[in-house]
Amino acid sequence: MKQIKKIGILVSWPREIDMYDRLLSTSSDKYEIIANNFKSFEKGRNLSNKKIIQILDKKKIKYSLFSNVYKKNKYSIILSTGEISGYKISLYSTVRFLYAITIGSFLKFFKISKLLINIFGRPFDGGGIDAKLGAVWLPEKILGKTVIKFPDGMDVKTKNYPFNIYKNVFDIYFSYCDLEIKLIESKFQKKCVKIDYFRFNEHNNNNKFKKENLIREFKLDPQKKIIYWMPTHINNFNEENENLKNWIHKINFLNNYYNVVLKPHPKTLSTNKKFLDQLKKLNYVLDENFDKKIMECILSADLILADYGSIPFDTIFLKKKLVLLNLRKNTLFEKDLIYNESLDILLRNDVQNLNIDLSETEILKKINIKMIKNDSQDLNNLKIKYYGKKIYLNFYETKKFLDNKLNILDSIK
Repeated sequence: MKQIKKIGILVSWPREIDMYDRLLSTSSDKYEIIANNFKSFEKGRNLSNKKIIQILDKKKIKYSLFSNVYKKNKYSIILSTGEISGYKISLYSTVRFLYAITIGSFLKFFKISKLLINIFGRPFDGGGIDAKLGAVWLPEKILGKTVIKFPDGMDVKTKNYPFNIYKNVFDIYFSYCDLEIKLIESKFQKKCVKIDYFRFNEHNNNNKFKKENLIREFKLDPQKKIIYWMPTHINNFNEENENLKNWIHKINFLNNYYNVVLKPHPKTLSTNKKFLDQLKKLNYVLDENFDKKIMECILSADLILADYGSIPFDTIFLKKKLVLLNLRKNTLFEKDLIYNESLDILLRNDVQNLNIDLSETEILKKINIKMIKNDSQDLNNLKIKYYGKKIYLNFYETKKFLDNKLNILDSIK
């Protein structure tokens, strides 16, 4: 393989263009962008990969395709979130697949897997008939000599984090969060570096994300406050989009009192056009822009509606008002989060969250109170609780760390 004395930045999802924004725009011959075009049978993934290329082309950012460098180039450093979503067929994955579609399907069909979840916290069905032939595969070690894990969100499943599959892939971990660093150092004894969430630190220096811009973009009522609703994507086959389906009719009435802008998760946008058409019929203002900066959404709104995933923690970082929408009780998705002690669940002890059985009157009352409450100190305390107090590297210090690491590696013969 050709030895490339550069830092390769592997962009696995369109949203990562926003996450890596400042690094991607760095005018340096030390960096090379690698766009994910790995052919996948994951629903919506191939469309998502096309979006990556479209956005990079539109921004006139130079890049190489994953398919053109994999097993051909070996980079000194690879920076990756580990989200390329590769699946490798092996003896183990084949045996696991056969188990899932036979014994696993039996457990699932006769609802034995649900009983096992209640007892052990796991279904033991391997995914049943929906199981995939391949096992999760991370190609980063083939791409790079040293691999650095870039943080992809704060929705950490603390019970088993970091995942065992990471151990022999990532050499160094970047993190925004003291808790994540503690978990990694305790389990893997790997080097961890706390970095600033520099995707978001731009707001300290200017006021470019103004509400007026959002009002013009979506032709909103300037007399109403803005609620940005950003739900996560649920991959479970029988529960896909359930977090949206539970709530789209329930809170549609809020459009009478507020500007409600709904931004479906990129995976939802990539996988379910019929469902998006249904949302439009309900007169929601839809934000379907794959390239929209999350910081813009959060800072332009008066309140963020979210449920699970990284958005609640992004909102906390930016110290904006937040209300969480809960799934119905006993979904497999939520049971998995509870079993794995996910921060998504723990967060509900600190942030107002709504159950689906609330009346419209109760929902409106809670939203109204949240809107007018002066909770700046609470938001500041919440940020400290979840992100911690450790000193972090700012963007320039992070870039210097990467450049120094590259120089050290290149000096070793």
